[in-house]
Amino acid sequence: MYQMLSSDTMHRFSLDTVAPRSVAALMSHAVIASLPVAGADRTVLMDVANSAFEAVLERIEPNNEALTRSLWDAGDYVDNQLFTDLITPDNLPMPRDEVAYYIDVFLVHHVIGLATEADREAAESRP
Repeated sequence: MYQMLSSDTMHRFSLDTVAPRSVAALMSHAVIASLPVAGADRTVLMDVANSAFEAVLERIEPNNEALTRSLWDAGDYVDNQLFTDLITPDNLPMPRDEVAYYIDVFLVHHVIGLATEADREAAESRP
């Protein structure tokens, strides 16, 4: 379904948007071997997700930014969206930087969904 990319290609596209403290962690050549992701791997992926969220939010300029931010949960995204929708156990093991690349590429759809939900909630709260 999704084409796996080389590490060099992923670094070229994704490291520009990752928080500087996460770049060194991504380049550690760590591997995600099983689910659920925990410990340092989960922390790094949540940092990547938060950085990508900020970049997407800046690009899409949602109508209800504060409400969209309140709906965002990096831990939930890593635990319940990323590894159920994009990366399944049969795709593992997978380099952590490749997982981070997928977060960077596919998070936009999730953020647009949050912005849409925020717009709906805002409209329902108006008299």
